[in-house]
Amino acid sequence: MLGATANRVPANSKPLARTNETCQHPMKVALFTKAFLEPTHVAIAQVLRGLPEIQFEVFTKLFSELPGLPVPNAKLAAACRQKINLDAAVSECDLVHAIYDGPIAFRAFEAARACRLPFLLSFHGGYDTNAKIWKPNIVL
Repeated sequence: MLGATANRVPANSKPLARTNETCQHPMKVALFTKAFLEPTHVAIAQVLRGLPEIQFEVFTKLFSELPGLPVPNAKLAAACRQKINLDAAVSECDLVHAIYDGPIAFRAFEAARACRLPFLLSFHGGYDTNAKIWKPNIVL
């Protein structure tokens, strides 16, 4: 049953752009995370760097690059510390992806729904999550 429902695409969804000879523009992904990039996000930086045909528009509260590991296809779209119109900000993107990190993921979902864009939520476990859970001074 899950497979049958997972393959349905709403009639009002925008088709995903593909980067190839027929595409007008590279795929744009609105990437939401609380902090981009944290010292433990080396793997995330490497994956993003390995996708040069995709432009990542980053929505975050804290934007920084890892020393010696720039991500040229990721740029700060908006610092989410202030109130901004996320619907307008993501409307030119093809996909909204949120790394689950608290309330910013819910804001990303609402913007994706309002713009009728596909939404992807990922949860990154391991040291990064474990450290945040056990450090009371880190507020999610």
